[in-house]
Amino acid sequence: MRSQSLLQLRPVTLHPAPDRCVIEIETALLQQLLDIAQRQRITKIPADRTKDESGFGLPPFEDRRSGYHCAILSHHPPNNPESCNTSLRRALNLAFEWGKLERPAKITLAKGERQRDTILSDVDWQRYIAECPQPWRDAAIIIRGTGMRPGEAFALRWENIYLNGTGGLIQVTEGKTKAARRMLPMIPTVYSALKARRELAGNPEGGWLFPASSREGHLNKDTAKDQHKRAIDRANAKAKSEGAKEMKFFQPYVLRHTALTQLAEAGCDVFTLARIAGHSSITITQRYVHPQADAIERAFQQTARGTPLSLPAGR
Repeated sequence: MRSQSLLQLRPVTLHPAPDRCVIEIETALLQQLLDIAQRQRITKIPADRTKDESGFGLPPFEDRRSGYHCAILSHHPPNNPESCNTSLRRALNLAFEWGKLERPAKITLAKGERQRDTILSDVDWQRYIAECPQPWRDAAIIIRGTGMRPGEAFALRWENIYLNGTGGLIQVTEGKTKAARRMLPMIPTVYSALKARRELAGNPEGGWLFPASSREGHLNKDTAKDQHKRAIDRANAKAKSEGAKEMKFFQPYVLRHTALTQLAEAGCDVFTLARIAGHSSITITQRYVHPQADAIERAFQQTARGTPLSLPAGR
């Protein structure tokens, strides 16, 4: 199918069934986004691509959900609300990163849309981290060990790392809300990784934990994603050669989700977990807390032992 210019979509109408939601994206905004995208990605177009294939200097969509938008252009019925909302979220996140939106746009789940929560098993974690190259390896250990957001780990500075010989604290100083600024303790694995990194760097007192030649001056998500994918590919290649089961691809953010979920399963209450996660509301944190029947029974048993329920005499 011939590629069609995004500028032909005036407006782009998306229908996440069953709730019919119409979202109009004006030509001016699309033009601005495409101009930036063209400057950033035009070098990635192979020389043998035709004019129709490259469109405005952009390679064909690589998103596995782009078929949904092709269906819209071809007047075919849309598949499902998840396809629409996932691609829309990605487009709006890019608009924010490129400075075209003042704040991130939040697209709530449509009726019938599933929240995809992946948890990394301990076995897969061991296989994965063994293949991670630096500096992503240490960043992944921090995210998995503290529940920190990837972006927070990338922007850590040595002046906010406190090592005391047996453990330590990590201070998160930046964030979208006041709740994001917090102090997190180090588990032994995180402490060992940070201690070794500091010694290797010559025991600096300040500066980026993960310095790089990127625009930000430190490790960023582009490099992290590349090294993350490389680690999964290596782990799966090794598993295939040994006749073992390959792990499914997962996003780096799954490391944070796994850490918070396991903290909740270990008995961490929702208010404490919200402080650890840097959430401004426990409503966000509640997705990690799913008390099982035995946990509910233990809670009532502890209450009965602490303050027995007394009744008036004769009743």
